[in-house]
Amino acid sequence: MFNRFNLNSYFTHKISGEDFPKSKPHPAIFEYAASLSIAPKENCIVIEDSTNGIEASLGANIFCIGYDSFNSKFQDLSKANAIVRQFKELNAEVVKNLK
Repeated sequence: MFNRFNLNSYFTHKISGEDFPKSKPHPAIFEYAASLSIAPKENCIVIEDSTNGIEASLGANIFCIGYDSFNSKFQDLSKANAIVRQFKELNAEVVKNLK
């Protein structure tokens, strides 16, 4: 995906659930991702479209935005801190007001 859509230049680190012995809803992947960031964990945001991903984000104490997409129609996003249906609903000002 990163190569296909030329995304590599936008990311300094890439990790996968396959890198961890326990999968979501275990929070390890998000805790590790936040530790790689130059920003404090309190300034991190997770955008998730799955119930287990939201649980993992909240377990890591990271603000979570649920992404209600066509592919997430059978997922429970209700525990997310906020829910969006389109990414264009998000910008710095909106996120700042959500937190």
